[in-house]
Amino acid sequence: MTDTTEARNTHAERWTSMDKAAIELIREWMAEGPVRHTMKDCAQVLNCSYPRIRAQFRYAYSPLTLGDFTKLCDYFGKDPFEAWLEVASKASRMAGDDKKASEITLRANVFKALSETINATELAPHAE
Repeated sequence: MTDTTEARNTHAERWTSMDKAAIELIREWMAEGPVRHTMKDCAQVLNCSYPRIRAQFRYAYSPLTLGDFTKLCDYFGKDPFEAWLEVASKASRMAGDDKKASEITLRANVFKALSETINATELAPHAE
C-alpha cells in the first residue's frame, strides 16, 4: 500500500519555477479588487473539481496548462501575453536570477508602452 501523501504528490516533480510562478500570480489576482475570488471560482472557470484546483495551488497535481492559464487570465481580465511575461519574471526571481527577472520586466514594460501607443494612435481621429 502506498502512502497517501506520496500518491497525492506524484506530479510534484513536474512543477517548474514557471508553473509555480503562474500559481503565485493567480493567487495575487484572487486577492485584488473589492471582490475576493476563491479557488472554487477558479475551479468553476476551469470546469474542474475543487480538490484538483486545491492540489494545483499546493503544487501537488499536474501544473496548469497554458489553456487553463489563459482561461484564468480572461476571468480576471488580464492580458495573457503580459501575464506570461510577469510569470517569466517571477520565475526568474524564484530561481534567484534577479538580472534576468529585471530584463524580462523591462521588456514587458517596453511592450506595454508600445501597445498603448499603438492603441492610442489607432483610436485617434485622423485629419483629412
